[in-house]
Amino acid sequence: MHFCKDKNKKLNRECFLVAILVLIVIFLFGFAIYELVIQPMLGGF
Repeated sequence: MHFCKDKNKKLNRECFLVAILVLIVIFLFGFAIYELVIQPMLGGF
């Protein structure tokens, strides 16, 4: 997120939205991995 440190304050809002989107994508990706990989393994035992 190096572009967030730009002196232009107009980027602050965009950086905030991008950070939120990245967190949402990471959360959904992790949830999908849990549903597809971890849960079947736990169910196998």
